[in-house]
Amino acid sequence: MTSVQIITDHVREEANKWRRLSGDMQEVYQSPVEGGLELGLSSFFIGPTEVVPAAIHYDSYSTFLNHFKTLTLGAVIEWEQIQGALNWMADEFDRADEIAVESIKAVWTERTTSDGSLTANPDASASDGRRPAHEPQ
Repeated sequence: MTSVQIITDHVREEANKWRRLSGDMQEVYQSPVEGGLELGLSSFFIGPTEVVPAAIHYDSYSTFLNHFKTLTLGAVIEWEQIQGALNWMADEFDRADEIAVESIKAVWTERTTSDGSLTANPDASASDGRRPAHEPQ
């Protein structure tokens, strides 16, 4: 029988790409926190007259760092969701493909005409007992 197939390999490859990207972004998110890479107020202190500017620069840095961590954590979560959605879509395509193949098998046979096209299975009938509407007369 001629096979009917929806190729989902590429969808699953794309899902794996998003999973890898999410993992990479997780490392970016965790580096400042777990790696001790955050700067403290003393990092912005240059000398005895620099207390106020150092506090201003540190506040700006902290605001940016918190925004950066929010964005990277959001990317980790959303990219995992993209990966999950792509895998779900591929699974649904495969499930629908299996149903379609069974339906086609019930209607068509391997018998071919002289031009190579398949002919209707004379033993198959529609679920209501009628012949399929697309069957040649």
